[in-house]
Amino acid sequence: MAADWASIRQGMADNLALLPAQVSPYVLSNPTPPAIQMMPGGDAVEYHQAMRNGLELWTMTVQAIVANVGDIAGQKRLDEFLASTGSSSVKAAIESDKTLGGAVMDLIVRSCSGYREYARADGGGSVLGAEWTVDLYVNGG
Repeated sequence: MAADWASIRQGMADNLALLPAQVSPYVLSNPTPPAIQMMPGGDAVEYHQAMRNGLELWTMTVQAIVANVGDIAGQKRLDEFLASTGSSSVKAAIESDKTLGGAVMDLIVRSCSGYREYARADGGGSVLGAEWTVDLYVNGG
């Protein structure tokens, strides 16, 4: 079965569903913090990772926003999201099913940006968040 973005997004959202946040497999126009959303990122697809295009490397960016900049409770929540392990760890949640319900062969959370500031679409000031880069190994097409 060839991989597709919709199945990958849904599998990733399913893995993240237990975190204390609004989780969307798609980018939201005005998410309510805390929120987690995802989008193809970086070099979204690298083809020909094995002979006869037997393997492709796809990249997903997972973005979490927690609260207005300067909110201490939001920073504590983001610290929990940034942890490598634990019940609120984004990394641990993503890697809880490394096949995303069969949508991919394997995945690894490669990196996290650390704290970032994002402008709100509604003009309501800035929010604090972070981004994770996830490498997805899929059957080539």
